[in-house]
Amino acid sequence: VQLANFLKGQAAEASSIGELLADVEALADATRVGWVVLGDLFTIEQRPERQSRLLRIWAAKLSRAIRDEQFADAVKWLRVLDGAEIDPRLLDEAYGQVASDEVLDLLTRVSGGAEEERDELLGKLSRRAGKRVLEQLAVEEDPGRRRMLIDIVTEIARVDIRSVLPGLADPRWYVVRNIVIALGKSGRKAAGEPLSRLIRHDDHRVRIEALRALLPCLGTAAVDHLIAALGDSHTRVRAAATDLLGTIDDEVVVPALTSALRDETQSVEVRVAAIEALSHQPDELARPLLQEVAESKARFSQSARTLRTAAREALRSSHG
Repeated sequence: VQLANFLKGQAAEASSIGELLADVEALADATRVGWVVLGDLFTIEQRPERQSRLLRIWAAKLSRAIRDEQFADAVKWLRVLDGAEIDPRLLDEAYGQVASDEVLDLLTRVSGGAEEERDELLGKLSRRAGKRVLEQLAVEEDPGRRRMLIDIVTEIARVDIRSVLPGLADPRWYVVRNIVIALGKSGRKAAGEPLSRLIRHDDHRVRIEALRALLPCLGTAAVDHLIAALGDSHTRVRAAATDLLGTIDDEVVVPALTSALRDETQSVEVRVAAIEALSHQPDELARPLLQEVAESKARFSQSARTLRTAAREALRSSHG
């Protein structure tokens, strides 16, 4: 009634808007009425100081609904701002009040129904808070909190990967590494292309995590990247690539390794690494090829001798 009177101009402005605000604040047990009234107020109130007060009410209601795990109601509160003309600075501040670590952590960890609603909430909040979360992750020293923040970034990437990808350009290797871990945990196929670029990152620790993240994001399509990494300059990267290849279906890996070994455009280092990786594959699949290379008399170049020696060593050590 008060809102109708206000819209008709039948009540004094100061008292009417103040009473309406008080009513909205008091509507703890009448949520559905509350978001309708608040939404109407946003459509008629343009003054920054009034909008700021309305936004504080909105943030409190939205936060409470999320903490109470009333996600359907929370989405209703979230959508109250749809189409409203609000000062962007005030809007950022309000979202900052809602998107606390506690709220984001709850949205990433809670199980059960309302998955669609949780995704909508997390997606909208992450677009406003994603940058802050990434920066917190960059400076967090406590391992437990760092794991929590990585989990938050993982879920943000799952629903809105665009808000996470800019962090991959950070000059700090450990920041990039943590985001890469989160992208891998998200399993998003869209992360494959940016992750594949990171296998050439300056820091070998980032390259290792990029290889590990590619597998859940691309599946067997990551094989070519793993094989290329067999020629990496750092021994730990090569070892990681070899170990990861060992986790993939043999029927996919062996043909790919065979192709790399036979490809004369590949560096000798990659071809020798392919021989080493083949030595860890089942005997019936790898042994015939290793024997072929070990017994080859077709070439007498230095590279051919290197490959023959590597194949013979592989046969002695793993397939003898």
